[in-house]
Amino acid sequence: MDSDENWLDLKAERIYSLTINDVLVDKISWSNGKVLLPGVKEGDNVVEILYTCSYANDGLGLHSYTDPEDQL
Repeated sequence: MDSDENWLDLKAERIYSLTINDVLVDKISWSNGKVLLPGVKEGDNVVEILYTCSYANDGLGLHSYTDPEDQL
């Protein structure tokens, strides 16, 4: 992977759509649990993904985590 590219970890069975900053991505690059995020810029971005996956409690996939040290 190119170090200038931005990727999102996502354990999904299928991705139906990917929108970044209100722009629909025509060709989704997705393999090995990673989704390429073309068009992400420095600063705040909004990424919307419509996908399906099975329920799992293995800690993989799209989830939220707040670091207790910096609350981010």
